[in-house]
Amino acid sequence: MKTLLITATLFISVAAFAQKEKDLETVSFEETSEAPVFPGCLELHSEEQNRKCFSEKVIWYVNSNFNTVKVRPYAKKGRNKLFVHFVITKDGNVTQVHATGAPNEILKEAERAVKSLPHMKPAKVNGEPVNVQYHLPIVFMVEK
Repeated sequence: MKTLLITATLFISVAAFAQKEKDLETVSFEETSEAPVFPGCLELHSEEQNRKCFSEKVIWYVNSNFNTVKVRPYAKKGRNKLFVHFVITKDGNVTQVHATGAPNEILKEAERAVKSLPHMKPAKVNGEPVNVQYHLPIVFMVEK
């Protein structure tokens, strides 16, 4: 009886872990059959137009919300470039935000700007919502 109980508990634990792993699985933006839909990007006539609108709106939003005045003391003179990697979940939320390529103070501001992205319609593969990875370069100029 104890062996059966332990086996059943182990099976349930493995199944729960497998489901959790499946929930965390992501696909690249290029692998999606339907891109996420940013608010204001109505579903357009073609998937290519939807992808373009999504990318343009994300870039516009992050650039509008990234506070260059706040990061200026930590940036180098001239052109600065960093990258932010994040996931748009199958629920349309932004998670797993991680920035690289700049001093910590700049990375924190970039992550803050990306975390403030609005809720979106999720990406899909074969009609099913999926978690999608997105990589965003942020470029800004500083004149000191």
